[in-house]
Amino acid sequence: LAVQDGVFTADTKRINLLINQVDNLSHIVDDLAQLAQTDSVNLTYNNARIDLITIFEQSIENYTARFKERELNVDSKSLAKAGKCIINGDKERLVQLFSNLLENTCRYTHKGGQVIILANKTPNNIELILQDSAPSVLPNDLQKLFERFYRVEKSRSREHGGSGLGLALCKQIVEAHGGQISLHNSPLGGLEVKITLALLG
Repeated sequence: LAVQDGVFTADTKRINLLINQVDNLSHIVDDLAQLAQTDSVNLTYNNARIDLITIFEQSIENYTARFKERELNVDSKSLAKAGKCIINGDKERLVQLFSNLLENTCRYTHKGGQVIILANKTPNNIELILQDSAPSVLPNDLQKLFERFYRVEKSRSREHGGSGLGLALCKQIVEAHGGQISLHNSPLGGLEVKITLALLG
């Protein structure tokens, strides 16, 4: 409206700013839509025998361009070494889970940073670990990141356009699969996400 009224000139800088703001609003709308869907009492999980590793690897591949844009060095070789990890799960929800985690990493890790994805397999469980580099999260903020609309106001902050819903959605999806998710300080200097899910025999 300000542009229409002649208050601001529609120069390249201002147009790019408006585009970024629209993108941020789009992310928030998408997150709200996902949240409303996961809150629905009618929500069903179409569980089947699926290979968790394959789904995660496909999600990472889908984020190749995003990683390149952020100049992030991603090491996910550990996934291939884990071999097949069959669980009882909903493929669509798990894609949603991994996409939210990867988007969170892309959005908040400093450009040119590092991401390591690990898989620790036991006879009964698979533990997935996603670590990223700086910025870090203060200990008091770690568990609050699972709360809806909570955003760290400093290093991993609102300037990146997050709605504060992504990790809340991840928690819901993991727990709906009978798993556990936790947040820690990453040895790389950023955030570490640990997910544990039961394997099928």
